[in-house]
Amino acid sequence: MVLATLNGSAYVSSEQRPYTPLRARHGMDLRDYAPRTKDIEPHLHQPLWGWCSEHLFDDYYQTLSPQLLSVALRMEECSYSALANATDNDPNLLLDMVDCLLRFGEFDDHDDSDIVWLEQMLDAGGSVWQVAPDRKSLIERTLEVELTALQLAAQGDDQIAADINAAWKAAWRRQDPSANEAYTAAVKAIEGVLAPIVTPDDLIPSLGKMISALRDKPEKWDTRFRGVETVEALVAMLDEVWRSQHRHGGGSGVPNTLDEARDAVSITVAVVGLCRRGFLERLDELTPDEEAADRERAAELRRELDANGAENTIPIEELFADLRAGGE
Repeated sequence: MVLATLNGSAYVSSEQRPYTPLRARHGMDLRDYAPRTKDIEPHLHQPLWGWCSEHLFDDYYQTLSPQLLSVALRMEECSYSALANATDNDPNLLLDMVDCLLRFGEFDDHDDSDIVWLEQMLDAGGSVWQVAPDRKSLIERTLEVELTALQLAAQGDDQIAADINAAWKAAWRRQDPSANEAYTAAVKAIEGVLAPIVTPDDLIPSLGKMISALRDKPEKWDTRFRGVETVEALVAMLDEVWRSQHRHGGGSGVPNTLDEARDAVSITVAVVGLCRRGFLERLDELTPDEEAADRERAAELRRELDANGAENTIPIEELFADLRAGGE
């Protein structure tokens, strides 16, 4: 996604291809493309200040008191002129104000027009920041398909959803993103979704033990793709998340980078989403009596085949032909 500037005006598209202004499409001007930015550019300053001041000083739209904002941002003054001057001197302060308003403000649950308008401003203005899915903070912009996957994996009101949302926020939030928090919450989310399938009787389940169980006897589970090798592929992904975490990384002493944590969270979103839809299943285990009965039945079928001889068997082609004829 890129920002196109034309005579000082900013245009952006949420589609894969950048939006090309009308005049540029008809050869009336040159195009200049630039990447999204983490800073507040001049064209975004006034719209964002208008949004913030409306929700701080307008009696009808006010969602947060200026005093609470100043306390949260550790500012000495909270008047309109003081905040306006502060943002003039430091335009990026507007991002902190927006993030604080989202975090502590009281918005109408039944009318999200204010949030939609804010997101449209950030998107059209070429900002790298966007409103988080829960509307409680600013997070770094990601692909729409990733947010859709997150919403599917985090649907429901359970601990798994809470953990995966916590992992995503820790990895992508604007203020103090944390690789360690992201990894910890991601592993908890995976453990939560896998425990009932892989180690249902374990009172203290852990991802390490689940990986060992899946790796030692992959034939005890299956995936919708069918086959032991698909279980092994899943184990390989889980193992990467487990081993790449700093505290499981062999004592290298090097903390995880934010990019590593974001990769781990993306894998977690995929795994949790798949398992919530029943991708991995535990195969039923036979009791000793059931296994003995199965073996006896197999031996009986073998004796019947040996007694009848191959000449009395029906070729598979004829069997299929009969079945098709019967279906007609």
